[in-house]
Amino acid sequence: MRFLALSITAAALTASAHAKFITTNDKSVFDLLSQQGGYALAGENFGGYSGFYSSLSGGTGATAWQATALGGLYVGSGGQLSTNNADAALTMSFSSGDVYAIGGNFFLTDFNFGFLPGLVQVELADGSSYIANIQNANSFSGFVSLGSAISQITISPFGVQPNAYVTATNLCFGVVPAPGAVALMAVAGLVSRRRR
Repeated sequence: MRFLALSITAAALTASAHAKFITTNDKSVFDLLSQQGGYALAGENFGGYSGFYSSLSGGTGATAWQATALGGLYVGSGGQLSTNNADAALTMSFSSGDVYAIGGNFFLTDFNFGFLPGLVQVELADGSSYIANIQNANSFSGFVSLGSAISQITISPFGVQPNAYVTATNLCFGVVPAPGAVALMAVAGLVSRRRR
């Protein structure tokens, strides 16, 4: 147990703690913290969407989400969800009350979906935020709650970055498991304990 705590502390050197959330740029730390919080991990890659939308909804149950942006949204090939207007913020809302961790690849693109290096701000509804200098489209940003559900996340360009479109891919959710899943996990825990 002590080794695990030391491992998390060492890995969290790239993470910063807020009043209610841990922010990290490391996907493996995000997964570990989500699992330790008892959250089931789910994902959204926007592969089932294509073209222009005034707003966009997806997911089911605990992972239900709605995306909005001033001027609408566009989903390009490869599942890149982007704002339709340059310099607009992308907001994703979660109404289930069961999302306790959220992460993904958040970056900037040009008009043709070409990657643009630059500063991206990721902010939660309570004002917790993370500003990252994104140098490639695989850069990860994630939040894990220390107590309250995440209702909204907003991604926007930070500073002066003209003609930059906020883009998101590979979303990860940490959600409170359904009661049936919790019971199944408890039974699995008992079975594994008996085998030892």
